[in-house]
Amino acid sequence: MSVADQLKLRRGTAFTKVELLAVLAAMAVMAALLRPALARAKAKADRISCVSNLKNMGLAMRIFATDNGGAFPWLLSTNASDDGKGGKIGPGTREFTANARDLWRHFQILSNELSTPRILVCYSDKERRPTKSWTNLNNLNLSYFLGLGASEDLPQSILAGDRNLLLEGRALSNEVVQFSSRTNVSFDRRLHVGAGNLLLGDGSVQQVSDQRLREQFHDASLTSTNTLMFP
Repeated sequence: MSVADQLKLRRGTAFTKVELLAVLAAMAVMAALLRPALARAKAKADRISCVSNLKNMGLAMRIFATDNGGAFPWLLSTNASDDGKGGKIGPGTREFTANARDLWRHFQILSNELSTPRILVCYSDKERRPTKSWTNLNNLNLSYFLGLGASEDLPQSILAGDRNLLLEGRALSNEVVQFSSRTNVSFDRRLHVGAGNLLLGDGSVQQVSDQRLREQFHDASLTSTNTLMFP
């Protein structure tokens, strides 16, 4: 076959402009149809990752408590004390419980128990950025609130959770808030599209909707102070 015949054959089997536009249009339609499914899959993966973050935090807090007479860091003074058995308890972070801008300190003290500060940020939280360094940690590197009234002895107490909580419809930031059993709480859409995760005193993590959130806050209020610190 001559070169001219080969060129004619290639031109005869190539896409026309109309066919090319039709293929591109079909691909655009398929992409549009797949986009919501991909978004849902990513949101689910991000939430699973968030649950893992909270479980790791809960484990770190329980390890700290085991080594310090059953107390979480914020229940112990920044000055270590004698445990009565020739050892030491603490130091902790109790002196930093009044000002929510010091929230990061309660996580920083867990640097020996947590592998990296990056797990303190949820992938769904676009307003916060993870840090690789414990020395550079601050509230802008946190996606989670902390429950100052939680205890290992109170399994339904709220130990931590996603920060996108609304109190009577108001977002919370750099605040210490005490919730009652009748407090109107809900999640906004910043992290998990109107839902969220809670870490409880027994180390379990609950994925909750607004209704279950209110029930959990009610249950926690029956046994603990339900005082939460928000970044």
